[in-house]
Amino acid sequence: MWTVFDVVGHPRDLGEAQGQRLALQIQEQACALDGPRRPWFPSLRGLTSGVQRGTGVGREVIRHYTHLAERMDGLARGAGVSIDSILALHAKVEATVEESDALLHPEMALSAVDLNDQGGVILARSLSEASTAEANFCIRKSRPAVGFASVEIVLPWMCTSLAGVNQAGLAACIVPSPGGSSRDQVDPSPLLLVQECLQRFESVETAQDWAMNRPAWGWATLLLADASGDRVQVDYAGDQRRDQRALDEPVWAGASLGDQSPLEDRLLSGEADINQTLESVSSESQVEDWVLLRPACRVLECRGQSSHLKIEI
Repeated sequence: MWTVFDVVGHPRDLGEAQGQRLALQIQEQACALDGPRRPWFPSLRGLTSGVQRGTGVGREVIRHYTHLAERMDGLARGAGVSIDSILALHAKVEATVEESDALLHPEMALSAVDLNDQGGVILARSLSEASTAEANFCIRKSRPAVGFASVEIVLPWMCTSLAGVNQAGLAACIVPSPGGSSRDQVDPSPLLLVQECLQRFESVETAQDWAMNRPAWGWATLLLADASGDRVQVDYAGDQRRDQRALDEPVWAGASLGDQSPLEDRLLSGEADINQTLESVSSESQVEDWVLLRPACRVLECRGQSSHLKIEI
């Protein structure tokens, strides 16, 4: 059963509403990191000092992702945990954080044109059974005071998102890719770019420029698609990145299933639709649940063995 919740307002309001709604889950994860709860007396030091805030990746989150940093502060306030713990969860998505195992679990994503679907372009991201059980994914409906409303897949502590679509018809999702050590990490995870793109942009062209130029460090692939049918992938490898536009061909990202050309040929010819394609992938892997994003329809759809949920902006 999916947890669905709404957040409305300015960045801190958005975070605080989420923190209050999911306080128990957030407290459990935050306390595993740093123990102390957030002090309740007012303070101006919230975003200026601290283990995560004063140096390194946490400082870069505050410098370059201001809205998300304010949202994190609100989430910490709403859940009654320290801002340092929330910054740490966002700044370093590593296996040292128990719940982050779900983010490192091999996942697949697909960007395709479905000839049998009136919505046209579709992004799909897998939610493997193992990661779903560990992570307790939620569906968040965001209505920021400034920017575009969107619906997204998130973890309880997450101010960014793993996948989502906004009211302007832009869809985005991200999957991890094999990489090296995080010891040299100096910039925030590419994960932060998903929510930034959804709140700020209405087209692939503008979101692509943002994704290529904002500070980010890690190993991941970001897929973008919009209502006009434009599609692009941005691959991150440490501090390097590469973008590539898609024409008619399907684009796979993340975990590999080997030779996917038969599936691609059937999808390209219209012989198979997106649902048949994902069923074929599921039969060859342990994936049972998928998130489908249809930018032209402004729809996020969760489809799995035991549940089916469809939400429109």
